Amino acid sequence: MILACPAGCAPRGPSLRDFEKRSPAEQQLLAAVELSGPVRLGGFPFLPRPAVTFFRDGKPVPYREADVPVRTEGGRLVFQLQPLFGKGALIEYEIAESPDQAQSSLVFRSDAPLPEVRLHSFAPPGLLPVRLKQGAQSPANRPDDGPVRTQPGTPSEPAAGRENVLSILGLALFASCDGLYDPRRDYAVAIDAPFQYSPYGSRPEVGLLGIRPSAASGREVRIGFRYSPDLLKNRFKLSTPAAGDRPPPATAPADWHVMPPDGVGPELASWLSAHLSVPGEAFSIVEPAGGLPAMIRSAPPISPPGGTAAAGMDKDWKHKLDKTRQINGRVLERGRRYNWQHAKELLATTLEDYWSHGITRTRTAGPLYLGLPLSLEHARMWASLAALSGQGIVIGDDVRALPAERVELLRAIVPPAPIRAADLFAHALPETWVVTGARAVALAGGGTETQPFALVGVFNVSLEPRRITVRLAEAMPGLRPAAAGGSVEFAVHDFWRDRLYATTREAFEVPMPPASCRVFRILPAPPDRPELISAGPRMFPLVADARAVAWNAGELAMTGVSRVVADRPFTLRFLLPESAASFEIADVVVEGGTSQAAGRLGRTRAVALLSNQDADLRWTVRFSRAALRLDPPAAPAGLQAAADTRGVLLTWRAGDEASRYRVYRDGAAIGETCDAWFQDSTAVYGRSYDYRVTALDDAGRESALSPPVGHRMPLPAAVHLSELEPLVAEQEHLGVTGDASAAGNPLTVAGRRYPRGLGTHSRARIVYYLGGGYRTFTGAVGIDDETAGKGSCAFIIRADGEALFTSEVLRGGAAAQPFSVSVAGRMTLELIVTDGGDNPDNDHADWLNLKLEPQSP
Repeated sequence: MILACPAGCAPRGPSLRDFEKRSPAEQQLLAAVELSGPVRLGGFPFLPRPAVTFFRDGKPVPYREADVPVRTEGGRLVFQLQPLFGKGALIEYEIAESPDQAQSSLVFRSDAPLPEVRLHSFAPPGLLPVRLKQGAQSPANRPDDGPVRTQPGTPSEPAAGRENVLSILGLALFASCDGLYDPRRDYAVAIDAPFQYSPYGSRPEVGLLGIRPSAASGREVRIGFRYSPDLLKNRFKLSTPAAGDRPPPATAPADWHVMPPDGVGPELASWLSAHLSVPGEAFSIVEPAGGLPAMIRSAPPISPPGGTAAAGMDKDWKHKLDKTRQINGRVLERGRRYNWQHAKELLATTLEDYWSHGITRTRTAGPLYLGLPLSLEHARMWASLAALSGQGIVIGDDVRALPAERVELLRAIVPPAPIRAADLFAHALPETWVVTGARAVALAGGGTETQPFALVGVFNVSLEPRRITVRLAEAMPGLRPAAAGGSVEFAVHDFWRDRLYATTREAFEVPMPPASCRVFRILPAPPDRPELISAGPRMFPLVADARAVAWNAGELAMTGVSRVVADRPFTLRFLLPESAASFEIADVVVEGGTSQAAGRLGRTRAVALLSNQDADLRWTVRFSRAALRLDPPAAPAGLQAAADTRGVLLTWRAGDEASRYRVYRDGAAIGETCDAWFQDSTAVYGRSYDYRVTALDDAGRESALSPPVGHRMPLPAAVHLSELEPLVAEQEHLGVTGDASAAGNPLTVAGRRYPRGLGTHSRARIVYYLGGGYRTFTGAVGIDDETAGKGSCAFIIRADGEALFTSEVLRGGAAAQPFSVSVAGRMTLELIVTDGGDNPDNDHADWLNLKLEPQSP
């Protein structure tokens, strides 16, 4: 039994009246209680001097050590805390340690409902916040619903399903990570409660640790710690780096590099300053040495430990560069043909050993190609991965020859932001890549509001359209949306499209075309003031390009400082609350420059800053009160429908107010898209349909239906399969070719030449739209003679997921195997090539004389 504080408890320190007169910061200091004993792990004091502060309704409740003896229960010491001013229940706490010293727990109990518990302490120097568990078992991927009963801090394999990468920019916010790691001694400490970790003033090697656990029952709070020695040795068979090889924590931007043609150094410097919106004095060009490219060094210069930047980078980045050049050579083979598998290999170089950056090595620069033959969407995916990783960048293209749209990609990602890897495990290409961070907004009266934010890259690496849901509890655990009772709204800004995509309290959904990516900024949207949601052309402007941001509620003014490049507009984009007491921009003052209105759309307003020289411009945007009520967007106009070999292609005119569109067929919704087109591959030949489209804005308001467009699917004629455009065409090597072999030669099997067909390579999967309009599918399969008798493959035909034909394992030189299957009423046809059970070498798989015969009219 825990007794209530008896009458007459003698208070220590200030009186209640004096305490209530103090500022909130002073009250928190006075309410903190240092606990009697360290939290020990692995034989050392992990938290040498922990302290606790209790809060109720957001206000600190002062406690102190009770004037009662310490109890012993089962060998554990139990301490008591009593309220400083004699009102409230006593709180007991104990620090329990396992016999093997690998686990400790700090437990708070009371007979009455506990106040909110916040534990804070200095952590051992040199620790880094990390995520030790992956997937659904990680606290970073769970809602704030209490302690996680797992074994964090132990080696784990990547979780099945969605792949998520976590990185950190600046502070490690609550629950963004689930542990701390010491790269010098290779040990980790897993923490089973949300925590915040931040550098301590001028000593960044010392961390301040704040833990905010959730009450399991309202009367007990437990914080668990687990010690894992030799983490990377056990997980990756790596030895702890020698002292001289330890990289410093990634607290400054990585270097970036360009491989220019010979003799254009000065021209390159001029081009970079003029085209990439990087102030000229922000970088310097270092002459190539030891086979390295020219180095564009961010200011201040950062050198890897143990020597020059060239020496430190030589082995790591050369390996990655050689691999990238090899893959890029395959991409470029036979002109400008390339397949998605090659593009994925290029993208995967960004993730090679990413987990080790800032842990066991310096942040190795990753080669970056954005020019042809990569499509713009694939180039955008690569640029997004490079930016979200924060790695150094080696620009492999001749930048002066890049099209303007590719220059825009470079402008968005250089110089790299000071991002650090947080995951201590290897990754495949992710579904989402989350970078968490925080910025400070000064408030009138001397206060400061720390605003957490995240950049979330959403990737569809498949060749089929997908709908991906981003949940704030997973993407932004530091914001703790559930703690505010679901009342906090968040703005979701689409970076590449530079527009507000959504406002949400819990989640938002993204319709993703095949092989595509989107990058979103997510940050709180205050209901009572404007918010700066975008600044300048770069992906990470909220920290780098909008400094000293302050809001003066009395003057309705927001101020800040931004670095502007000469003669290039620098855009500030503000989000206004939608209410009867909202705002409008009244005036803009720029010290040393000028401004102009740059557009208004829905709840956003844009202002462009201008200067005739590179300069830090101090700006002030003053607002006036104004009602802001928005109507649903206008219905899309210009809807058209046309048949193609993939079904029905719908197109319409894009609307400025539309965040996305919803497509209806015969009154039922069949899909959504962010683009002004939609491919309906579920329509049936010979039937008539009515199509309509609506527009949705960032708040999810839906427009009226567009005028209907009727379309009748014609009956198909007999066709060779090589005349159709596939829905999906993926294979591991080379590209799918029509009426030619994988190497581009005439289709030839066992000495016989075939005029029509497909040249593929194992392992391959190709999907076609049938629309229920065909009766039979005929042809033959074999290994092309160009392999000189080598290669072995098996061929599979499926329709609507059902296997219709499976060949024997065919080898080079063998005669083609014919087939004839019924596809009556089938909607899709799937052609699959396996490697025959050995390997894909020389597997030039030919599909020969492929013919689709239509249904009888």
